[in-house]
Amino acid sequence: MAGNLQVKGDMKIEELIDNGFPETRVLLIGDVMLDRYLKGEVQRISPEAPVPILKYQQQIIRPGGAANVALNLKSLGAEVRIVSIVGIDTHGEKLMDILKNEGFEVSGIVRNGDRKTTVKTRIMAGGQQLLRVDEEEVKDISTSMASQVWDEIEACIEGWQPEMILFQDYNKGLLTQEIIQRTLSKAREGNIFTAVDPKREHFFDYKSVGLIKPNLKEVREALGWNCGIDVESLRKCVGALRERMDCVNVVITLSDKGIYVSSFNGDILAPTEAREIVDVCGAGDAVLSVVSLALYHGLEIGDIAEIANIAGGTVCGIAGVSPLPMRKWRKELEAKYRTIKG
Repeated sequence: MAGNLQVKGDMKIEELIDNGFPETRVLLIGDVMLDRYLKGEVQRISPEAPVPILKYQQQIIRPGGAANVALNLKSLGAEVRIVSIVGIDTHGEKLMDILKNEGFEVSGIVRNGDRKTTVKTRIMAGGQQLLRVDEEEVKDISTSMASQVWDEIEACIEGWQPEMILFQDYNKGLLTQEIIQRTLSKAREGNIFTAVDPKREHFFDYKSVGLIKPNLKEVREALGWNCGIDVESLRKCVGALRERMDCVNVVITLSDKGIYVSSFNGDILAPTEAREIVDVCGAGDAVLSVVSLALYHGLEIGDIAEIANIAGGTVCGIAGVSPLPMRKWRKELEAKYRTIKG
């Protein structure tokens, strides 16, 4: 089976600009996290060691990881159910409360006392990140936890009937080989579109997925060779990925160099436009969300590359991990396409 190609319709860019994406039921499976920002000012260096002293001013807490992808999907008009796992701890409680307040159904998020909730704490001064502190466990979940997670996935697929299943894999241990393969098999049975942002540990386990969206560094690590940033080199990389993964739609993000989109009906390398970069955190989440919905609803690949580039660039203009600001994104799309089409 050459990839999972259950797309819906042939949406035009004008429809997206005017109305946004149609409502789409998306099952999101991935590592949810809590992003914490400690902000302040640095006015002097410590006499104890050559390090800055932060005069603390405020704390900001946001959902991160797959939870940020959920926020992106929701802002794009999708109805989202999340399957993940968090600890029975204060960070897990806080994350669940935030997601519930954002309107998400959280019954698919398994709570387990043997698992620590992932928290990333960033120390910030003047919009600049000084230090990041990670609290996490990076190991596969236990057999009993995996059984609980699979029960939630199966119940959601059979009871809610999602149109799309999206994997957001940060290699924290939720997405084991067995869960990945059982979910993809279930998706093929139900004719459900699948997409993934893979990481190194299980990169090649996502066989026959509808869309794979790694960044260039991840592609180079997975293939073991230095893929160049030109169409010929990228085509060679995509050919190698398709041979090993039986996938059709491949999107490779190229950092400040743009994005490469390859599908069954062609490919395009779209460079980014020059803009101020404040923080690259969260850009990949926005791109994955936009590209998945755009492919599913049948936008042309040239438009997909353009709107994904704009989405990633828009998020890079915001300090910290943040979902795509819809009003600004659609305003940029309208301005871009009005210029192109006169």
